[in-house]
Amino acid sequence: MAGTTLKIAPNSREGEAVAAILLARMGDFAKSKALMNDLEKRYSNHSVVQSYWLPSIRAQIALQKNDTAAALNELQTAAPLDTLYPQVMFYSHMPSVVLRAEAYSRSGQFALAAVEWSKVLDNPGIVQLSATAPMARLQLARSYVSQAALGDSSARAKARAAYKEFLALWQDADVGIHVLTEARSEYSKLQ
Repeated sequence: MAGTTLKIAPNSREGEAVAAILLARMGDFAKSKALMNDLEKRYSNHSVVQSYWLPSIRAQIALQKNDTAAALNELQTAAPLDTLYPQVMFYSHMPSVVLRAEAYSRSGQFALAAVEWSKVLDNPGIVQLSATAPMARLQLARSYVSQAALGDSSARAKARAAYKEFLALWQDADVGIHVLTEARSEYSKLQ
């Protein structure tokens, strides 16, 4: 996907930023950093690139290296733009919010992760054409399960409700979809 994006729109700020995040997510740090450095040079005075995209790319790199503290630190800069439309596109997949939620989950801060996943669900207009919204519902359920495992007595019911909503959205999906199979299995363990 990253390569296709760069071929279709080689000079797109947002396309290049998303490609850098995807490449970092796949562990291709050299290409990710090259795109990040290019963005930093070409858009040295562009406030959204400097305060949103570059911190998000750095955060993804940090997450891939299991440095959640560095990721969360980078994402503090992006926070004011979390629910704005940082892209030229008609929608956003809210990468700063997703990355922050993932960092909180990896660092065992499941309640804070749930807040971030809820932020995605509370802003459906932003993620309208993105897979982020349905996946946020599943990740929210998983955050609640983790909270329940740590002794939060109300989290189990919240997890069941979030799984139910996720499964209702996917009720007509093809049976063999891996994420759906996982979600059904996880939900059945809560019954």
